[in-house]
Formats: sequence, structure tokens, C-alpha cells
Amino acid sequence: MNLYERLQHDMKEAMKARDSERVDVLRMAMSAIKAAHSNQVKQAYDAAGGDANPAASEAAAQAVVLSEIQMQDIVAKEVKRRHESAGMFTKGNRA
Repeated sequence: MNLYERLQHDMKEAMKARDSERVDVLRMAMSAIKAAHSNQVKQAYDAAGGDANPAASEAAAQAVVLSEIQMQDIVAKEVKRRHESAGMFTKGNRA
């Protein structure tokens, strides 16, 4: 089970437990992973010729798979971003 599948499983469990905060955090992580995957698919599609060579471009786009390490890096960046935001809110006396 890769990280994305674990996040999906954990989200289902959080939904069953009605833990809305945990669901929100897991959705954020899954959304970040999906966005990164979409960006890589677009880059592969464009690199393979885009609309000029649709068959090759489609094959290249389907071959894109995020590794476990890439997914972990994406989640770590999101965590860092949230920590920085929380710190800024605290500094600004807005929390």
C-alpha cells in the first residue's frame, strides 16, 4: 500500500469517526499529491509532442507515476507551508 492509498484509507476511517479536522488535513495532502501528479502528466504530454503527436503524448502521460519518495516530499512541503502559515498568524496576533 503506497502513501496515497494509506491516505485514502485513513480518510475513510476519519470520516467514519466524524473527525472533520483529520479529514480536512488528509484531503489537503491528497489534493497536493493529485496536483503534483497532474503537473507531471502535463509536462510528459507536452514533452512528447502534445497535440502534434497525440498517440505518443497520451502514452507518455499515462506512464507518469509518482514514487513514494516524491509523495512524501509533497506532503512534507505542505506540512511546512502550514507550519509557516500558523507561525505568521501567531506573530500577527490573528489566531
